[in-house]
Amino acid sequence: MVAKCYVPNMSIGTIPQGAYLVAGLDPAATGYQAGFLWAVETLNHEIKLTMVDLDNHLGGGLDEAFELIRRWYEQYDCYHWVIEENGFQTAIRQDDKIKEFVLRGGITMQGHVTGNNKHDPMYGVGSMAGLFENQKIHLPVGDSESQSKVNAYRQQLLYFDGKPVSQRNKEKTDIVMAGWFPMKVFRRMNKEQLAGMGLDYEAS
Repeated sequence: MVAKCYVPNMSIGTIPQGAYLVAGLDPAATGYQAGFLWAVETLNHEIKLTMVDLDNHLGGGLDEAFELIRRWYEQYDCYHWVIEENGFQTAIRQDDKIKEFVLRGGITMQGHVTGNNKHDPMYGVGSMAGLFENQKIHLPVGDSESQSKVNAYRQQLLYFDGKPVSQRNKEKTDIVMAGWFPMKVFRRMNKEQLAGMGLDYEAS
């Protein structure tokens, strides 16, 4: 299903005209930090997602989080972030430097409390399978950088099993989580479009 979403003539950084950008951030005080940037289009009460970029590297903390927010703001005009808020992550939205930057740039920052939500069959990580199955997700593989980043995302998707950390192999899932956090924004956008068309909304 994932391979069917590959777009050979598209590269990292491609933004469909008129799309809305939302990024997810799975930060860390230490270890790996992951960011995932989606472009979302809502056409004919359907959602289409295009992977614009991802960032995943060893080294976290407030400075690394701020650097990614700043870089994607300047590079892609990303004005909307969904950031996990568990323990250390809460400090990101309270950091004075970050707060000043997002206020000055008009950037929206939402918190995401994960808990057991990622296991939810309707709203959890597994609910994204339908988007892949119906090819509503576009993954750019047009050059070596794009292929490398998509492969990293694909590998974590395939290894993700939704089990608690204590019960699974120690495979990284931070890219998957960063890509999943913005899904609540996409559901709301889809719901608002359906409401505007006078249609009933059912989560899918």
